[in-house]
Amino acid sequence: MSQSDNTGSSATGGEAGIQASGDEQAGRGAQASSEAGKKTFSQMADDVRREARKSPMPVFIAALAAFLALISMANGSADKLALQSHIEAANKFGYFQAKNIRATNSQIAADTFDAMGKPVLAKRWKSKADRYKQEKIVILSEAKEQQSIRTIAVKRGGYFGVAISALQIAIVLASASMIFGGGFLLGGSVLLAFIAAFFTFNGYTLAFEVPTDPVDLFRWLKEASGVSFAALTGLIGTG
Repeated sequence: MSQSDNTGSSATGGEAGIQASGDEQAGRGAQASSEAGKKTFSQMADDVRREARKSPMPVFIAALAAFLALISMANGSADKLALQSHIEAANKFGYFQAKNIRATNSQIAADTFDAMGKPVLAKRWKSKADRYKQEKIVILSEAKEQQSIRTIAVKRGGYFGVAISALQIAIVLASASMIFGGGFLLGGSVLLAFIAAFFTFNGYTLAFEVPTDPVDLFRWLKEASGVSFAALTGLIGTG
């Protein structure tokens, strides 16, 4: 083998060694960067967990979510009761109409037989007419009772629906306040939570006649605030 071949082989081996060393150093650098990134992400996660433990916001949001679940169940029960009572009232009114027709026909038959001079048949049909009249009074009373139950259930469902909407928005605002900060979002969330509590209380007790339609609700709040302001002004003037 010539001296030039030895020299070329040595140069090629040196270049390969340098390349291998460079690849090894690059691999170590990438591994170090990956480990640093993992540490950074782990540190960020730890920081987030520490801040979450210090802040009462997660507990507040969890309480709102639990409150929302309870009201949703109450709203579902109210809707179910409203549907059942509506069907029952419709059936009762239909049964009432049938009894009314039978009572009318029996009374016509009794009057006809009485005019024909057949008192036995007239008496028989008159007793049927009286029985149908008594039965239809009872059926009408039951139908009105179911109608009243439906009205109350629909009203409660409306109050529970407003409470559910208020809580959903409150949860969104509370979550946004955790991310962006600011007392305005948190204050709005707390205010909506109180509104939801009021409508939930009113849904169970029906203590106040409050509209549930948004337009009517804003009009009612405006009128109520005007009355309160006028009463407060009069009280101050009297004092």
